[in-house]
Amino acid sequence: MAERGYRNLNASVLRQISKVLEHDSTADIEPVLKRVYNSYSALRRAIGERQEKRRTVPDEDQEERCIPAKRRASYPAALSGFVSPIQAQRAPLELHLTNQKPLSCPLLHSVVFPLSHVVRDLLKLTADHESNLSAAALRCVLSGAPIWEGRSRAVIQVGENVVVKVAQHLDYDEHGVLEFLEQHVPNIAAPRPLGLIAIGPTSFMFMTKIPGATLETRWPSLPADAKAHIRCLLDQQLSDLRTLDLPPGSPLGSPVGRRLCKDVRRDERVSITPIYSEPQFNDFLLDSPTSRASSSYKEWLHSMLRADHRVVFTHADIHPRNIMVVDGPRGVVELSGILDWEASGFYPEYWEQLKALNTRSVKDDSDWWNHLPPCILGYDHEVVVDRVIEATAIY
Repeated sequence: MAERGYRNLNASVLRQISKVLEHDSTADIEPVLKRVYNSYSALRRAIGERQEKRRTVPDEDQEERCIPAKRRASYPAALSGFVSPIQAQRAPLELHLTNQKPLSCPLLHSVVFPLSHVVRDLLKLTADHESNLSAAALRCVLSGAPIWEGRSRAVIQVGENVVVKVAQHLDYDEHGVLEFLEQHVPNIAAPRPLGLIAIGPTSFMFMTKIPGATLETRWPSLPADAKAHIRCLLDQQLSDLRTLDLPPGSPLGSPVGRRLCKDVRRDERVSITPIYSEPQFNDFLLDSPTSRASSSYKEWLHSMLRADHRVVFTHADIHPRNIMVVDGPRGVVELSGILDWEASGFYPEYWEQLKALNTRSVKDDSDWWNHLPPCILGYDHEVVVDRVIEATAIY
């Protein structure tokens, strides 16, 4: 068992180094090597200690220690890899870590973005116990309060002002984008990134909690003046965001990581290589592996696409579910934040309107669509052409 632990530890070290080189083969890997050097011996020692405990501690006692302090009847599906029913004399709904491992025994992890002091304090983590990071994070997350759940991801509140997004194979770009926004447009009401770790294929992205409720839940009951007020506030935020022009020589798409373009529809398409011009972006839009359209038909569609738009920073998923609002001191509904920046980046100026309308169906009669921020409007031609492209050349 110890040999397998050592083997997995070494594989984790290689993954950390490979992750850095994946983005830039010339990158300075000294920080990674230092981090590995500082924790490697403690991790190997912990694996040996775990093996020793297995030989000396009864299974029943180990099981008792691995039960989270707060028990829940169920956990989000995104955490299913870390919890399983207790088969012994426990109640069927009491859950604990996979394989009945004590939480005091560290699971292999990698630090993608360093954890802030806020999160480290929350996890009660010190330099002397760095090897226990995965166990401390899981204990914290498993005892947190889910505030949103999807099929393979969840957002869990783990502190008064801290949440963690848990997902399988999370796009790491979102954390980098939030850092980018904090540096370049700090007035944008986005969550502040607090670090990201991976435990196996599951990622844990810590960030500040945006207070309030989603605009999606509040919108139907808002009076007309409140809707107009929210529209105005959104327009201010997105106008500020759109002041960020693409730096000369930089590729379109995400400003971090591999700097690729993303097109999220029924699924997500990502460009294979960086894109440096709008004509290349138009080629990407029409280059779908599921397309059955002929090359001449695609050429006809391509001829309708402009290639002279300004390229600006774009959220790319402006929808009421991603907008948070609170009641102000005088009962006025105020904007508290904008969520989900995974698909954001530098895109042609029409992209924000197009993506805001992506989820609108022909049967949707909500008046939200009449309240889109003015600064993103004016691109109906591009939206209509894209509808034709999606219906005939992508799927």
